[in-house]
Amino acid sequence: GWEAAAAGGATDINGLSDAATSGNNALYLGNDAGNGNTAANTGVGQLCLTALDGTVYGNVAVGQKAGQKITSGLKNTCLGWKAGDEITTGPDNIIIGATAAGSLTTGNDNIVIGSDSAAESLSTGDNNTIIGARAGTGSTVATNSQCLILGHNASPSSNSVVREITLGSTNITSFRIPGVGFYNLNGNVGIGTAAPAVPLDVVGNIRSSTG
Repeated sequence: GWEAAAAGGATDINGLSDAATSGNNALYLGNDAGNGNTAANTGVGQLCLTALDGTVYGNVAVGQKAGQKITSGLKNTCLGWKAGDEITTGPDNIIIGATAAGSLTTGNDNIVIGSDSAAESLSTGDNNTIIGARAGTGSTVATNSQCLILGHNASPSSNSVVREITLGSTNITSFRIPGVGFYNLNGNVGIGTAAPAVPLDVVGNIRSSTG
């Protein structure tokens, strides 16, 4: 049951210690949520935001253990069971999905959207966008920076690559942009045709020059 006790200067809500607000726009709902922090953070779920320093602000965590270890990291958003639960000092991350970014500690400005351990090894990398169920799983994204990784099971070329775009996993064998008539099917590139039969299949005129 609920117990009547407020911590860290926050006031309880209707006698419920596990639901607390403060004058600085903090709101915590859940057993041990908030660590008594009274700055402008929002935590909803058991054991979320349990390590906050006294003045850290701008964090939003929804889900059991979401953002659990954030200490001085500012303005993180962690939505989902154990989402971003290892972040400590990293700021400005957006983590959405159960167990997403489960190893991220000090990296900043990352966007991870996907369940089932998406970006599970990302630890100190910055400015990555990783979207898709199990995107960037395994040991593929530990310190990557400025990478875009899209698709289920999509993984970059290494765990320390910088400024790389990865679209899909190795199971993807075709790529198309219908609006401009560009197609890649099993390694054959088609321009103006959706069914290229040779490495470069063009329907229309071709212009070339020597520069």
